[in-house]
Amino acid sequence: MDYFDNVLIKLRRQYSKDEAVAALSKKISELEIENGALKSEIEHLEFELKKYKKLK
Repeated sequence: MDYFDNVLIKLRRQYSKDEAVAALSKKISELEIENGALKSEIEHLEFELKKYKKLK
């Protein structure tokens, strides 16, 4: 069995199917928000770098 199968088996033992799906869905949403914030920060830094290079 691979990692995901082991995780799913553990989740099934501790939580009902609906609870596991809700928890995983919430975690995915949090990670998507964090990913979006990091992409925004990267774009901001790239913009600042371009602006800095133009001043030189």
